[in-house]
This record gives sequence, structure tokens and C-alpha cells, in this order.
Amino acid sequence: RNTALIATVAASSYTDSTGLSTNTSYTYIVGARNGFGIRNNSTSASNFTLAAQPTGLVATATSNSSMSLTWSNASNPAGTIIDVYRNSALIASVAASSYTDSPLSTNTSYTYIVGARNGQGLRNNSTSASNFTLAAQPTGLTVTSPSNSSISLSWSNTSNPAGTLIDIYRGGALIASVAASSYTDSPLSTN
Repeated sequence: RNTALIATVAASSYTDSTGLSTNTSYTYIVGARNGFGIRNNSTSASNFTLAAQPTGLVATATSNSSMSLTWSNASNPAGTIIDVYRNSALIASVAASSYTDSPLSTNTSYTYIVGARNGQGLRNNSTSASNFTLAAQPTGLTVTSPSNSSISLSWSNTSNPAGTLIDIYRGGALIASVAASSYTDSPLSTN
């Protein structure tokens, strides 16, 4: 390996597994030796070891339109390329241990995988991580009193996908969760 004798075998194959580094190129020759120890060498062949699998992938929603990804790539040499996949589609290639994906849709689930690529282009993928982007803030909240024992609330929720739950709070306490753009709070005490 790289001009150093690493083994002598009476076989037509050998697996080199000692002292190798991840995502590193190694060059090999094999030589047939006669009874006097004179060797006739092959031409050389080179290849990269696989890159180590990135670990600890975390997807964190940073807004209603972006996701922050972090992972550890400590087992690979500096400069190892990481391919970033969202929902099975390649979205970026970086030589780093973080990436921010945007723009994204609000309140939508995304699944990510990152793969460390070796010098031959072979990838070793992480386990997946999923998360939802944040929901967009409801806007235009209006409050009306249609009776002496109820209060009606309405708002705009057009920036979120259908079915987005809206939590309703009265005095700091959660009183309802609805997939709508209005709610009537009743019965309430008069005055």
C-alpha cells in the first residue's frame, strides 16, 4: 500500500483493513514472487475508502420558511463533501457540518438525510431527521361581542396549509384548538 509491503499471501485476493483512514486514497500494487524472491509487479490501482457516516443529524425549525440542519462529521478529513437531501431530492453539497434550508412552505413536514461523499463519489448516508416548519402567524385578529355571554374571534390564516390548528387562549389559558379562522367563546359571565 502506497509503496509499503503490507502482506504476503498465496491467494488471488486480499482485504486491507488495518490502519486505514476514512475518505482517503490508497494506491496498491501486487507482485508475484518466484523461488529466488524476484518479484514481477502489477500495474497500480487506487481507490478511496468510504467516508464515515455523518452522525447526530438534527433538523430545527427556525422560522415558518426555513429549517436549520446540524450534524457531526468529525470522523472524516477536513473538506469532505456532504450531500444534503430533502424528501429524497439533493438540495445542496457542502464541506461543513450545518446547512440552512429555505425557502420552505409553512407548517410543512420535511425529512432530511446527509451523506458524506468520498473521493470516488460514493456516499455514506446518515439516518434521517424530520421536522415541521413553524406555522405562519395568524393576522387580523378581531374580537366582537354578539351577546352578553359570548365573544366571537376571527382572524386570517391564509398563509398556512389547510388543517393548521390554531390555539385559542383566554387570560393565558388554552381554551380551544381549531382548524378554522373563527371561534366563539361561550358561555361567559356578563359584564
